[in-house]
Amino acid sequence: ILLWDFLKTSCTEIIVADPPHVCLAKIDRTTGIRSAFSGTCIPSQQKDWINPTSIIIDRMNSSQYLVTDMKTVKAVDVVTGNVTIFAQTFLPDISFEEMAQTENGDIFILDTNSIFKADYYSRDVTLIAGKPKTKGRKDGSLTESRFYGLTSIALISPHTFLVADQWNDLIRL
Repeated sequence: ILLWDFLKTSCTEIIVADPPHVCLAKIDRTTGIRSAFSGTCIPSQQKDWINPTSIIIDRMNSSQYLVTDMKTVKAVDVVTGNVTIFAQTFLPDISFEEMAQTENGDIFILDTNSIFKADYYSRDVTLIAGKPKTKGRKDGSLTESRFYGLTSIALISPHTFLVADQWNDLIRL
């Protein structure tokens, strides 16, 4: 099993983003038993997921998780596992992979070479840094900057974050 991201939900279970099985899976920490939480975990029978990767608890609504899935951020009910689209982009060749949420709800989302922001209330997704499908290593304003292999994001304040720029061997502010 290739697990991409996980979220501890209680002392006895975790929820994992499981891209190869195209679902969110629940793992019982006491028995090690894995079961489907959202989606069937059988790729040929899947309708809700394409490639779930990052999972967080929604800071504005603790009754839902937020999960990146290709060009979308999906909201998942923490009890039922039901899925709805929270925000999405229609830009070609984008694959949201990692995300972080500010205290006011806005979500910063990484693609391989660019950073997007999803406004929590309008659900609008805008490119804020880098350039999709364009790898590089360039400091500068948000629109001038270039990245190569963004893999992780950490918020320092509502408008300041660090990103791991893997292939440039950098942590960038």
